[in-house]
Amino acid sequence: MKVFVTGATGFLGGHLVSRLVSENHHVTCLVRNPDKINSTAWAPKVCLVKGDLSEQEVLQKKINGFDIVFFNLAAIYEIDVSKERKS
Repeated sequence: MKVFVTGATGFLGGHLVSRLVSENHHVTCLVRNPDKINSTAWAPKVCLVKGDLSEQEVLQKKINGFDIVFFNLAAIYEIDVSKERKS
């Protein structure tokens, strides 16, 4: 199966991709920083696509043709947000 994953460099996404690879799926991962991926562990079944969730038009084109898309594994978050930014 052809699977597209966002958030592969994170905890959940990384485990998901490892599982998908172990089940012989062909996985494409949207990543902001390909250097965060241990590509030797996933090669050759994982294709890394550099990109960002904010590029909505580009993202829509990239996900065409996949059997499954795991989209909500990526997130924008910040730790220790100041009081000014919380309001």
